[in-house]
Amino acid sequence: EILVSPVVHGGKVIVADGTGKVTACDDAGKQLWNFQAANAVYSSPVVSGENVLFGCNDGVFYAVNAATGRLAWTNNDASYSIEAKPCLWRNKVYYGAWDQYVRCLDATTGKLLWKAKTEGVKSAKAAHRYYSPGDATPAVVDGRLMIADRNYMLTILDAETGAPIGAVSKVAAVSASADGQFAYLRGSDGRLAKINAAGKEVWSVPAGLNAIPTSPTEHNGVVYVCGSTGQLSAHSAADGKLQWQHSVSPGLFVMSSVACDSDRVYATAFDGSLTA
Repeated sequence: EILVSPVVHGGKVIVADGTGKVTACDDAGKQLWNFQAANAVYSSPVVSGENVLFGCNDGVFYAVNAATGRLAWTNNDASYSIEAKPCLWRNKVYYGAWDQYVRCLDATTGKLLWKAKTEGVKSAKAAHRYYSPGDATPAVVDGRLMIADRNYMLTILDAETGAPIGAVSKVAAVSASADGQFAYLRGSDGRLAKINAAGKEVWSVPAGLNAIPTSPTEHNGVVYVCGSTGQLSAHSAADGKLQWQHSVSPGLFVMSSVACDSDRVYATAFDGSLTA
């Protein structure tokens, strides 16, 4: 199975699958190289410099040369699986794992710079690993790292040092605004919200959301989210006002974030459809 988003870089389309194979193809679909990880790869790859970075289901974090597919480095600090897409900022890569921690690595060498437990993990009374930040993509907003965990707590940390700054409750997923100064929150209570780097709310509106860890998408001043019944909503990035809605799924979940180009919005659904 393929549960990751492809990444396009240098004329190549790079994708990973549940067998642990990472494949690069040219724009005609011809395979250029394959890399075999030790376990399933459910962490969507990102590109930093010359390398493709991704996490693996055995807790290993990989960097593979994007041109050749050769291994550049690995980091073995995580003790359980990595499923979420990493986040890049200032030659650092951030990711959560199912071992209670969010980590920051040097994107060039793979050296661990810091790691921290999230607030939902620390506040849990038992089964701490269950509440890990294991399946939600982190975001950096004005120098602060934000990541949601499965206790639906958004942890805010200093992106350079990992020092705790604050937390916001009832958050399933987060994404950075286009200018990197704000964050959009997918609320586990059904709301879509916008906050600043300190965690202060700018606006919050009902959007029929659920606790799936799927990040909102901002494009050209509009924020897109899909609700619990497959309804795609477009909201003003300035004030959250609803612009329009369209059903992209027959009452089924939408597990992936919306994608955009210059004039279209794209959404996938559990019925196997892609809607533009």
